[in-house]
Amino acid sequence: MRVLINAVSAKMGGAQAYLTNFLPTLADMNLPDEFLVFVPPGSAFSLLSLSPKITVKAMSQTESGAFSRLLFDQWTLRRIAKEFRADCLFSTANFGVLLPPVPQVTSVRNSIYFSRNYYSHVRRIEGRLAAARIAARRRTIALSCSSSRVVVTPTSAMRDMLLEWRTADPSKIIVIPHGFDRDKFIAMGGSQGPLDDALARRGDEKILFYPSLYGKHKNFDTLLEALSILSSRGYAVRLFLTCTISPSADPYQKRSWRLIEERNLRGKVVLYGPVPYHLMPRIYRGADVVVWPSFTESFGHPLLEAMACEKPVVASGIASNAEVAGDAALYFDTFDPADLADKVLKAARPDVSARLVSAGRERLKQFSWRRHVADFVEVFRKLSEG
Repeated sequence: MRVLINAVSAKMGGAQAYLTNFLPTLADMNLPDEFLVFVPPGSAFSLLSLSPKITVKAMSQTESGAFSRLLFDQWTLRRIAKEFRADCLFSTANFGVLLPPVPQVTSVRNSIYFSRNYYSHVRRIEGRLAAARIAARRRTIALSCSSSRVVVTPTSAMRDMLLEWRTADPSKIIVIPHGFDRDKFIAMGGSQGPLDDALARRGDEKILFYPSLYGKHKNFDTLLEALSILSSRGYAVRLFLTCTISPSADPYQKRSWRLIEERNLRGKVVLYGPVPYHLMPRIYRGADVVVWPSFTESFGHPLLEAMACEKPVVASGIASNAEVAGDAALYFDTFDPADLADKVLKAARPDVSARLVSAGRERLKQFSWRRHVADFVEVFRKLSEG
């Protein structure tokens, strides 16, 4: 079997983390099949020598803009599939080849195009034109789904979003949960340095950690309002963020920055900035409570990362969070900062924290990268065999 994998969009965040787990796991399985994988330039070096059966190629021309990416996806990839004599094509992130020359599997795992909360949020802040762009992207994904034999989502919640918008034929959609390797994750680390200094507690304060880049759907404003409420109640709390917030970047960050200023939160928010993935366990271990307030997600890997580091989790009450974390998290009313503040205080209680950590240990057993990759390989094999 020959499988062509298009992962050129895996540049950062969850998409990059996915690729750096999927491909090494595939290599460890020692399959007789051949895989040709296209990745963005920044990911290629660490993935080049995984296996003689897995050829990884960096596609720098896809970095030249939307037209270059469109040309690669819809023309170059079609030619490569024929030259490689591929039996099937796997498009890893939302957009696939239209009318592909071989059976295609498309993974749809970006929920923002299907979230009514996100759509209304963007329309309110940026206007109708921005909302129209979201709708156009959604229609493009629908075309990719119609050109695919199989559409994969990481949660049932994500599948239900596609069905609500009639994006894909229900008979095509299958759910394959993302995997997780607890031992591999907690074994990562790094030398002591500025990160540890930034996490150092001041007296008896509690440290909240939100492991996320800044995004429109990440619900930072609700989180900052909750932090203000906790502060006004007299609790010593500091929020650690792996992102930056700039008052000049965009309307969303401008709103968040204004909140920080108006609520006198400068000394209570650590804007550390992006952190290499191998250092993330250090931050989790330094936190008291992990918060995950996003108002739309397709999966939410940080939920599992927090469980692996045995930290209590407070998450927004959206369907995908409940599906991933189960009883290993406390859930708050997604846009209610007072409820978020209350749940943080509850999660920090020793008895509740111990219960959530114990539930997290059990929950993690349900997620495996090897099982995830094996499920995809089974899909590839069925398509290849006709």
